Amino acid sequence: MESLLKKERKNVEDLKTDCELLVEGDIKEIDMGKVNDNYFINHVGMGLDYYVVKNAENFKFVPSAFVLSVFYSISKEKPWDIKLEIDNKVKYEGTAWLVTACNGKYFGGGMKAAPDAELDDGFFGIILAKCISKIKFVGNFSKVFKGKHLEVEGIEFFRGKNVAVKCTKNVGYEINGELISEEKEINIKIIERALKIRV
Repeated sequence: MESLLKKERKNVEDLKTDCELLVEGDIKEIDMGKVNDNYFINHVGMGLDYYVVKNAENFKFVPSAFVLSVFYSISKEKPWDIKLEIDNKVKYEGTAWLVTACNGKYFGGGMKAAPDAELDDGFFGIILAKCISKIKFVGNFSKVFKGKHLEVEGIEFFRGKNVAVKCTKNVGYEINGELISEEKEINIKIIERALKIRV
């Protein structure tokens, strides 16, 4: 959530400005997401995303714990067999490292995961990382901080309102950095203009 507040609201520079916004800021309506029985504002991540969050606990007293967890998790985990449906159309069927549905552009300590996502446009920005090699994944990881990872072959970006991920075995998912569950089917939908904030 910290990344969402800092990155999406570019005019917020310090606590004083935050307090002024609470009183004087313009009201903006933004979208929310629902994944199975849970709600979220920023993103939901499946597959490798889940295990990065889970394994980050092993590095919580180390600087750059999140990045270390990415490298650790990619070395330990394997891709999953999935079927990805967006707005009732099959977009991919095969093995993949992760699927992430983003309402905002940023998560995970400043990663610009979905450069074209907007909080109020009624769509998710959806990232699919197919079964690329571990070396290729690690070698291109730094590009995500500038939103350049979408140029990498095997990384695809979609827009949609409804997302269904069906797996042959349980796959974990997290929302806004919180571990939720491991399930074989994960269904996500956008709820347009569900929340009012001051900006």
